[in-house]
Parts: sequence; C-alpha cells; structure tokens
Amino acid sequence: MTNRLLLTSLILAVLVAVASWLFSALGYPVGNLFSQEGLRWCLLHGFSALPARWFCTFVLACIAVGCLERKRLRRMAVYLAIVWVLMLAFVLWSGSPLRGVSGGLYPSPFVHALPLLLCLSVIVVSLAISPSSASELLVRGIRRYAILIVFYLIISFIVAEVRFLWQ
Repeated sequence: MTNRLLLTSLILAVLVAVASWLFSALGYPVGNLFSQEGLRWCLLHGFSALPARWFCTFVLACIAVGCLERKRLRRMAVYLAIVWVLMLAFVLWSGSPLRGVSGGLYPSPFVHALPLLLCLSVIVVSLAISPSSASELLVRGIRRYAILIVFYLIISFIVAEVRFLWQ
C-alpha cells in the first residue's frame, strides 16, 4: 500500500511538470517547469513550499509516537500530566512571557508552539523514564514512519510545483 502511494505521488509530480510544459506550449498563462526559469526555480525553491516548522513538527511527532511504549504508558501519563500542569500554570500566570501581546492565550507563543511542545514533552518524559534505551526510543519512530517522511517531502514538492504554475 505504501509503495503504491509513494509511486503514485512520484508519478503525480512528473505529471504536474509535464502538464506545465503542455499548457505553456498551448499558450495558457502558466509557468513552464522545463523552461530555464522553471528549472532554476525548482533548484532554488523546490522544497520550500511548506515551512520547515511543519516538517520539524512532523518528524518530532514520528519520534514521539516511537517513544510511546505500552508497558510504560501509565507511568508516562502521570509524568506528562505533571509536566503539563506546571507548564499551564506558568502560562496562565498573569506576567508570563508566553502570553500574547494583548495578554491573552491566543495568539501567543505558547499556542504557536503547542504541537512542538506536545511532541517534545512526550520525548523528554519517555527518555527520563528509560534513559538506558534512549537511542532506540529516538530512532524507533523515524524507522517506523520513514516512508511517511519521504511521502511528505514529495507532497511538499508537488505543492511547490503547483504554486509555480500560477506565480
């Protein structure tokens, strides 16, 4: 299933490039990925369609899922609850630097970094519980979801191609 999904996304990337050439040759106002400008653009901006922040969050989520172990799940839940109560107490404090400019919780640095904080707290707590198997815990999620990371990169390239067509 994953091989078909990966192959389909690669074929879609090639089809978008061929469609850009075809529609450009027919006179439609789209960018041609096979032109000099299109090739330059692909090399300079091909993988910058989605911000690096989302890619980092995705990789950290893969690592965090790999850190979850069934035999330590209850213990991790208790430690995570303690960490999050302390973190929320700091955020809810009236003079907290993690609040927004207006003093509210939304739009604030805390809400902006919430997905990263969730992943990092799971990783840190699982490493604190079992420091002896730290390298195995950190690599397990990446090993398990490596195909999704590659798929994410291909999809971001397709998004960049489509954005180039109408710039």
